[in-house]
Amino acid sequence: MSGSSETLPVSARILRLLALLLLTFQAGLLLSDLVSPPRALGICVLLSWAGRGLGRTRLRAWVRLAAAVLLPFALRSAAFALFRIAGTAFPGPGADSLYPAFDETFFPLLPLWVWAVAAADAAERSRSFAAVEAGLDPSLLAGLLASQGGFRVTLYPHPSVLAAAAAGLLFLCLALLASLAPRGSGRSPGFPIRLAALFAALALVLLVLLGRYAEAAASRGGGLLKPTLFRFDLTRYLKLETEISLSDDLVLIARKDPADPNVLVRRFVLSDYDPRGGFRPGPGDPGVPERLPREARTWELPPWEGREILDQEYWILSLDPGAFLAVDAPESAVPWRLDPGSSFSSAYSVTSRATTPSLPFLLEGFDPARTPPAFSLSEADRARYTRWGGDPRIRDLAEEVTREAGTPYDRVTAVLSYLRENYRYSLKPGAAPDGDQLGHFLFRSRKGYCSYFAFSMTVLLRSLDIPARVAAGFFLDPDSAVLEFHPVRADMAHAWTEVWFGEYGWVAFDPTSREPAPGESFEESRGTDPALLESLLREILRGGREAAPPPEAGPGTGPGPAEVLRKAAVWALRRSWILAPGLWLALAALGRAVRALRLRFLPEGPRRALAAWEALEETLASAGRRRLRGESVVDFADRLDREGFGGSPETWGRLARDWERTIWRTAAPAGTARDLEVRVRGARARILPGIPVLRRARTFLDLGRAFRPLPAGPGRAGGRR
Repeated sequence: MSGSSETLPVSARILRLLALLLLTFQAGLLLSDLVSPPRALGICVLLSWAGRGLGRTRLRAWVRLAAAVLLPFALRSAAFALFRIAGTAFPGPGADSLYPAFDETFFPLLPLWVWAVAAADAAERSRSFAAVEAGLDPSLLAGLLASQGGFRVTLYPHPSVLAAAAAGLLFLCLALLASLAPRGSGRSPGFPIRLAALFAALALVLLVLLGRYAEAAASRGGGLLKPTLFRFDLTRYLKLETEISLSDDLVLIARKDPADPNVLVRRFVLSDYDPRGGFRPGPGDPGVPERLPREARTWELPPWEGREILDQEYWILSLDPGAFLAVDAPESAVPWRLDPGSSFSSAYSVTSRATTPSLPFLLEGFDPARTPPAFSLSEADRARYTRWGGDPRIRDLAEEVTREAGTPYDRVTAVLSYLRENYRYSLKPGAAPDGDQLGHFLFRSRKGYCSYFAFSMTVLLRSLDIPARVAAGFFLDPDSAVLEFHPVRADMAHAWTEVWFGEYGWVAFDPTSREPAPGESFEESRGTDPALLESLLREILRGGREAAPPPEAGPGTGPGPAEVLRKAAVWALRRSWILAPGLWLALAALGRAVRALRLRFLPEGPRRALAAWEALEETLASAGRRRLRGESVVDFADRLDREGFGGSPETWGRLARDWERTIWRTAAPAGTARDLEVRVRGARARILPGIPVLRRARTFLDLGRAFRPLPAGPGRAGGRR
């Protein structure tokens, strides 16, 4: 028989179809090598529509079940018939390729197609099945996302996108349940608000967990790379993990003079040090821009010695489009305009003052005591760049290593050689029993990846009162260059140490050992796909070098609205753990305050008496005495008297009957409604002290009650009797 009496509302049909499409898209991502997501979504829509038609028939259950199995194949036959017509009209390899392309999407997801038909049929005939489906969809999504466990996000570019997909399905399921809820008297007036509150609470939980998930995902699967929203960029905080793994995804292409020996491209520096938290970015290091300027810009640099001009180009693929990288000290940068549909997210040229091969000979004669005042660090900067934690073992080791070194440069190279010769490279440094990963590396395991070496060299030099900092970026492999272009992969992320040499500026030293730890071997990178690299280089060589237009000038020119919104969103997300509850409390307080203010200016009469009784019933509900559905006010009051609730000198039944007479009398004596309001408020005041504080707080925070409209008058009270 047809389920017409239980026909789904249009909103429910749309919501369940969207949920099914989201599941189909997720299944398509899992089988991306075989399945085309656009084709899969189209097939899903057609079969869901067919299942809806099937559900409106009077066929028996077994016939409809057989039809659910056969309809996908009927769709395939219809598609092939259209392909034959297309092949006749437009013969060629394009039409012939339609058949295998359809089957590549059709057969891997065949169980999903049968489910799409059967579920649409069952939901059309029964609201109950639609409600069960809403509860089942999150479980199906969890099963499809099982491969993303262990902090290994591979189907999405960032954990935020994965969380958004899960939250989106959850929202669709909750909205579907809301659309299926009873209407009229069978539905609680506060149901939509409670549903929104539930979703807000679940979203807040996801938001709180997302930060930890993203951080763990970075340490487990990205090495020095941490995923940012839709892109990858170097993490803001380099941590000494117990184990890392590196991917070989292409993240950018750099171009520079192949004869130049500088191969370290810096993204940012870490200058602040805390023994418990390690190194982190400081309040702002001069000469190290962190964001790509929106228009051509120059930076004024000190006239450091031992430097020469180096021109570079950067074509960003999967980094943050605003990321700024450069060799050594950038002097000027010009962002470029990209063509629509470009494979790159940003591109720019930069000119740097880069060190020359002769600089080491100059550094051998460096004497801090004779440094010109113009090149000296301020006291605050010197204190920051020489903070090392105070571990006496580190200073003892540094003094032992540099015992025979005479000049600052000799001490730096002595530490550099010591780390390279006595420690080994490892992606599995292991966990320190006492939690001190740096001490574990220096004095026990003697193995780690580049961060361990850079942290160690920086701390050892700082213990000798030599200003130093950690730099993070990428290593350019000279052997991989093609026509002066260097493909830069994720596994080329690197960390090193920069040391202050007065009139020679900051000088980079790479202490990382090239020798693997005993018993460890590293899987050689597959390198960059030649076809992909060729395609990208063709796009670069074919494109122009037109500078990006400057932002529109005007009064008070500053960050654009999008940038302001982005910064505001980041600020709010970082403080969501306190902003969300605070906002909820503020809304509840605002709703109560507005309602109280409106009541104060409401003329005396039945409406005020109605509002007072509503407040009394709200308090009674908090005390565990709720009026039943369909129960009149008088019957409710008589039940309270029989239960002996309240211990009031006035019976509830008498108060309710007087309230009802006053409300429904068309010509009540003057002051009757006012006297009744005082009696009702007095009864409420006697109950309040006996209600637990937590219940009172929960009632106060109920936004449905806080923003409920004032009573419209006796004409609207009939439904509440």
